[in-house]
Amino acid sequence: MTSQARYPDYLQFGDLPELDKTKTQLHRTRLCIFKPTITHINLTLYYSTVTMCKKATCGTCNKTSWWGCGSHISSVLDSVPAAERCECEPKIEVGGTSYPPMAASPN
Repeated sequence: MTSQARYPDYLQFGDLPELDKTKTQLHRTRLCIFKPTITHINLTLYYSTVTMCKKATCGTCNKTSWWGCGSHISSVLDSVPAAERCECEPKIEVGGTSYPPMAASPN
């Protein structure tokens, strides 16, 4: 038997949307609170999902950079020749290797 989180009876969560793991998205869900002393309160909760790092184009030098969570920079940029990499500052040091800063937005 698996254990599930049990919420008080006066909490009702709206449907959570199916998440697209390939994009960063801002999602919205509704939380309704019902209590005997309150008719009800509707709250809108916003949350975002951030995906793995991926290739992006630097907005300053138009060369290859990265965008994402920062945990996968080496897997994104190690296959990119040094001549094609962004050379902007400040550099990011990961595992003893220097990488360009994160691009302002994904491609």
